[in-house]
Amino acid sequence: MARTTAERREGNWKRAEGLREGAREIEQGVFKQLDMMAGTPILIGHHSENRHRNALARMDGRMAKARDLRQSAETQERTADSHFILSDDTDALDGLREKLAYVKDRHVAMKAANATCRKTGDWPEEVNRAVLESMGVRWPNY
Repeated sequence: MARTTAERREGNWKRAEGLREGAREIEQGVFKQLDMMAGTPILIGHHSENRHRNALARMDGRMAKARDLRQSAETQERTADSHFILSDDTDALDGLREKLAYVKDRHVAMKAANATCRKTGDWPEEVNRAVLESMGVRWPNY
């Protein structure tokens, strides 16, 4: 069964929300455990030293897992936001037409930007940046 791009994006958003929720639950559990242990130093030589170190290691591992889940959620959101077109998509032809129109518009804008650059004799600075942005050319930030 072929799914549309909208259905695929919706699935990515749902997966991302599930990953975020999982990360929140893990973090809340770690914070609750940290509240119970707040300010308790590791008692060197005490019989509870290993237990305390293991508890800290477990919390560190859980926080790392929560961070990984958040990163996975961000990846899913970027995928959901991306304008991918799949060959088995039922709306692929419309998507390709939109993409072609966008690329043609960018091409025209870049040709105009290049002509402006040739006229000024160098790459545009602050004055020409506004001209390029008005043409639809985004200025790279590097």
